[in-house]
Amino acid sequence: MTIRIVFPAIILVLATAYAARAQNPPEPACAQLEGSSASQQLKYLNEDRKSLSSDCIEVAIRRLGVERYAPAIDTLVTYLDFENQSLAHLHQMGLFNNPMIEHGFDYPARAALAEIGIAAIDKLIAVIASE
Repeated sequence: MTIRIVFPAIILVLATAYAARAQNPPEPACAQLEGSSASQQLKYLNEDRKSLSSDCIEVAIRRLGVERYAPAIDTLVTYLDFENQSLAHLHQMGLFNNPMIEHGFDYPARAALAEIGIAAIDKLIAVIASE
């Protein structure tokens, strides 16, 4: 094989890997929710928010979105202001063109509700109307 064939293929593979990583940033560690079900994650989010670990909050929110767990919509709406702490420093540095921020990972509840989809629309419209 010539370099003309191999080099573009390598670039394509690296670009694809980067894009996949940007769309799915690593999940923070949360031993408390290890192996938990969607209903257990929702129960966790409904506890006193001030006493919860921000990493575990993020894990629960992201997993509920991935599972498209519609019973979590009302709770996820209350977490729309929860900012991903691992990305918050990017806001402070002015890096708003970061792909993770553009795809909603700076506020994980936004991404989770988008993943849940149409079932969340009525609740989101109600929130917007109340603002």
